Amino acid sequence: VGGGDSFAGGVICGLLDGKDFKAALEYGVAASALKHTIPGDFNLVSRK
Repeated sequence: VGGGDSFAGGVICGLLDGKDFKAALEYGVAASALKHTIPGDFNLVSRK
């Protein structure tokens, strides 16, 4: 899983949670940024 996958997943998750589009994009950016702190192709993040 790379930054793009994490971004897309974050946006989709945000939209499914009922966030508006801007908030969903911010969630995707945060997920992508977090991914870049984890080495390798593994990314397990919870909503907490």
